[in-house]
Amino acid sequence: MRVILATDGSKDARAAAEWLTDFPVPDGTAVLVLTVVAAPRAFLEAPSLDELRSSMLTEGRRLADEARTLLADRWPEVEARVSEGDPRDVIVDAAREWRADLIVLGARGLGAVAGFLLGSVSMAVARHAPCPVLVVRGMSRKLRAALVAVDGSPDSLEAL
Repeated sequence: MRVILATDGSKDARAAAEWLTDFPVPDGTAVLVLTVVAAPRAFLEAPSLDELRSSMLTEGRRLADEARTLLADRWPEVEARVSEGDPRDVIVDAAREWRADLIVLGARGLGAVAGFLLGSVSMAVARHAPCPVLVVRGMSRKLRAALVAVDGSPDSLEAL
């Protein structure tokens, strides 16, 4: 099994990482921690934009390493990657390229205004991913039961 944990350092992203450590996945599962930074393409001067980009990549690396450390006890070979672009597109593209079997991410990384203007990353990933997507909200807790909703479609029957 191949699992991507997408993280932006938010509270829900950290909860997703913690939740993944307890999720029943098969032995030998490969895990990729993916952090995506989106440097604004604005009217900033080139040196200022370069400095901003560099600082965002440094922060992205810190966030990816933090998540990798959290997962390292269960998956010592966890890989961490920092990419640039729109997180909605980069996460879906990474899942395709890496042939992920599951994407795990937090429910909310943006504030209300940014979420309204930019759109929900988790919602876009869930709609366009080539594999199942687990969206985690709130703190992790042991998995006791699961609800699988089916509507008779081939996709919902496959989920079941």
